[in-house]
Amino acid sequence: MTSPQMNELLIQGMPVKIKHPAQRIESPDVSELVRATRSIRLPSGSVLFPIWRIRGDNREIYGEWIDAHFAVAVLRAGTACVFRARDFSPPGSFIEPIENGATGWELFASSFVCLGIRYGIEADGNLVEAKRTSYPFAVKVKHKHIVAVSGDDTHIPIDCYGELAGSTPTFVHVYGGFDQYNTSFFSPQIAHTWLDHGFKIALVHTRGGAEYGTSWHEQTQRHGRAMVRCDVEAALRALHDQRICSSRDTFLHGMPHGALAVASTAMRAPSLANHYVCRVPIATTRSIHLNPIRREWISEYGDPRTSEWDELMEKEDPIATPIHGLLGGTSWFVSVYTHDEVTPVTHANPLVEKLRANQAQLTYYRYRTSATHRGETSAQVRQQHSTQLWNYLTAHARHTDITHAVTPACDNAFRKGEER
Repeated sequence: MTSPQMNELLIQGMPVKIKHPAQRIESPDVSELVRATRSIRLPSGSVLFPIWRIRGDNREIYGEWIDAHFAVAVLRAGTACVFRARDFSPPGSFIEPIENGATGWELFASSFVCLGIRYGIEADGNLVEAKRTSYPFAVKVKHKHIVAVSGDDTHIPIDCYGELAGSTPTFVHVYGGFDQYNTSFFSPQIAHTWLDHGFKIALVHTRGGAEYGTSWHEQTQRHGRAMVRCDVEAALRALHDQRICSSRDTFLHGMPHGALAVASTAMRAPSLANHYVCRVPIATTRSIHLNPIRREWISEYGDPRTSEWDELMEKEDPIATPIHGLLGGTSWFVSVYTHDEVTPVTHANPLVEKLRANQAQLTYYRYRTSATHRGETSAQVRQQHSTQLWNYLTAHARHTDITHAVTPACDNAFRKGEER
């Protein structure tokens, strides 16, 4: 299974889309520079973890992570010019290559608080700003990079976006698996519906992702699954300690593997957030061996037919693990597509039953439209589902001054295309 790209699935908010021709951008896995370790060590000692590469005449251009900050490296004639996002583009930006038919390759930088900047690549490897587009935010938005310290002293990077003055409702996105990374992008819907109200977004770069190369991912496989949850817990505490948000106005979000991390965190430390959002969740790993698609997840979660699963994953499986505290008073948004063969309703339903049995407030959408775990196939319906999610989040964020958020409990009445 692969993680949905953030700009496709995190929020389904119609972000700026930049498509680049696959034949010109190569995976770093095929590069002699990075074949063994998927990393490049520069003469300065910095280590780059590439995710895309452009090969041109006498030079190579890489997009990669350096200390969880995105950067661009231009390798030419045995030298390397490195441009960190926080230096040449707004901090917290993600940078993509785009092909301009008139001028050749350009770079496009964007984030939740930056609509977009295009950079030209000069012959000597320098970058020059070509075009900047701005969004008229109703509040003063910024980016802030903070670091959480996990239980084993590992540093976990967190990117925060929005109006950073004071503790306000914060949408905290986690994934932490399958060698995928969290990136920021611009979405008019998110800007208008969430950030313009003074609310925030936080991207947590837990272990299991690709921000620090192969080992950052591999250490969380099988017996290391608890590391992801511990990283999430540490990140939430850091956000609270630095007054980005409080537990009462924390909205912890994940999909599909990220939803597993969200639900696992809720079962082990429910007091760290008042609001949980699990979309197309992987809610249990006990039966993954029974399906040829989900059988591919065994390398990540372990084989439930062996004692390995009982010893290790049972503690991290949201359905199998006991609740360490109370779920009463927490609010949950759960959504699933009934025609999804990868993360079917058989994952969401047991989670919903456990939440109901423990008095959690619940909003549950079962979409019966044509879709997979990657989202609705119809752009129009996809936008409708996105609007439902953000209306839910905004309504709850506006009422975080009361002791507990109140959401409509699920009933068994079907409406066209959904159960709520």
